[in-house]
Amino acid sequence: MNISAASRALSHRLASTATVGALLVILVGPVSVARTTVDRSLEVRPTISVTLGKTLSVSAPGVRAGWVNLKVTDGGYAVVARFARDYDIETFSADYETFQGNSGRKGESAFERILEGTRFLGGVVSGSGSIKLPRPGRYTVMALDTVSGIKSATFRAGHSSQATEDRPPIDGTVQALDGQPWRGPATLPHEGRLLLTNQSVKSLHALVLQHVKEGTTAAEYESWLYSNESVPNFNLDGGLETKMLSPRRRMTVDYRLPPGQYAVMCFETDPRSRMSHVFQGEVRMTHLN
Repeated sequence: MNISAASRALSHRLASTATVGALLVILVGPVSVARTTVDRSLEVRPTISVTLGKTLSVSAPGVRAGWVNLKVTDGGYAVVARFARDYDIETFSADYETFQGNSGRKGESAFERILEGTRFLGGVVSGSGSIKLPRPGRYTVMALDTVSGIKSATFRAGHSSQATEDRPPIDGTVQALDGQPWRGPATLPHEGRLLLTNQSVKSLHALVLQHVKEGTTAAEYESWLYSNESVPNFNLDGGLETKMLSPRRRMTVDYRLPPGQYAVMCFETDPRSRMSHVFQGEVRMTHLN
């Protein structure tokens, strides 16, 4: 969750240097994003369909616990969450507002309550993927940004069925670990379905892939992001962004991107330092072939 001055500067930097329009959200730093996800076979797996406008609307007919498809339309993003029994959207909203407005211990405490009371199951930006609903019950779909605030809607999931037992087939895997870059292969297909796994103990993670100029090093890119200088601009057209994933959770995202070199990053924020993970060494380079 990004609210620090450095994060806001980074938001302005990426928005001003990106070659494709950026989506400004509070929880994950923006990235140069075109429509990068592609609809894979939805098979018989039930689908959560989310539409963003002045409000957020959700259609989830026949959704059951287990692996379900997630589809977001109208250029927005959504993340699916499950609240603890003694936590709800009103409490979350109050803690979220406190976290945004307080840089000291009060803000840290609010963020800790959010992490304790909320399990983020993943989300996508104007595209498709899949998430795993851990059990039957009520779930909340949310979109949060600095302009319109919190938009949310709920749905209920029934008991698991044969259609939701198996994870969708994948074309590659990347893993998030505490204090380390996303772990994954040196090369990936330029289109397909990625499995994202948050193997950390305590941190939220979200995947950002940004197309960059060939030969750019992770150190150069991190330094450039932090410098707020317009030259050189390492970014090229093409990017992918997912939304918050709690520790020990998995999701998939469908994508189609131009082949080339990509920065693999996470812009989630450390609650104590208020620094984005990308400035704590969580950036690496990979190639999509």
